[in-house]
Amino acid sequence: MYAVDVDDSAVAFLHGCFPQVHATRNDYAPPLSYPDGFFDVIYSISIWTHLPLAMQRAWLTELRRVARAGALVLITTAGLKALRHWQHNDPEWRDVTPSILESEGVVFRDYQSTLDRAKDLPGIGKLPYGLTVHSPSYIYKCWDLDFEVLHVAEGVVDYQDLVVLRKRGEVRLA
Repeated sequence: MYAVDVDDSAVAFLHGCFPQVHATRNDYAPPLSYPDGFFDVIYSISIWTHLPLAMQRAWLTELRRVARAGALVLITTAGLKALRHWQHNDPEWRDVTPSILESEGVVFRDYQSTLDRAKDLPGIGKLPYGLTVHSPSYIYKCWDLDFEVLHVAEGVVDYQDLVVLRKRGEVRLA
């Protein structure tokens, strides 16, 4: 198993608690240090919930590069359940309605305090970072450019949706 994170302390934690996992630090932006077609399964929990759209596109392209043909890619996103939660708990999200999300597809709100919290965001620093909400219809339409979108299971990982993708291409059995 392999793991990557932008935070050196998270990598150190994995080394200490799970020495069988090959954990490394990577930058906030691609590329990863793995060769093309390296992984059969990739999962990402609560990453796309924080990335601005341009960074999401870059990472989807990178995941497509490191996934083998037929590989599954599991990504959590914030959808309608998360939006409803944020509308009730965060004044910055009260103006984003489900109909606005559906019409825009993606809404990103930069954390206002990011520039003041660079030391609290190891590996991210002053780069754009915040909260992002996706409509399932956007994922089916736009992520299909990189992968076959098999399913968007809404609200199944706490407030997050689970997006199940498969890399297209001929699967060769060894």
